[in-house]
Amino acid sequence: MPFGFWEIKRKGSLPKARIIMSRVAGLFLGVDFTAWNYSIFYVGAGIGAILLNLQVIVVPMLSAIFDKWLGKKQKTGDVGNPEDTIEDELVREGLAPGHSPDEAEPIRD
Repeated sequence: MPFGFWEIKRKGSLPKARIIMSRVAGLFLGVDFTAWNYSIFYVGAGIGAILLNLQVIVVPMLSAIFDKWLGKKQKTGDVGNPEDTIEDELVREGLAPGHSPDEAEPIRD
């Protein structure tokens, strides 16, 4: 808690939308932990551990599906455009070496 208060003093409070999103994420994490604990009782520790480790495969697949689905609904040039590369995002944010956010032209090979 002290680090949280220190961060609020240093950077300011989060907007209301981000606080709500954090609470929803915490709720999903709690449901995930509860489901994992119940899976140990129902199928055993070995299979429960396998189910937990399958999340490494399932979550990225689901995020890629949702990213493509949401990307089609966004305007061209918005963050999440499925045709943008990582380099495009880095240039847009000004994080690419030798580029600033003012030079936000996509990098194409």
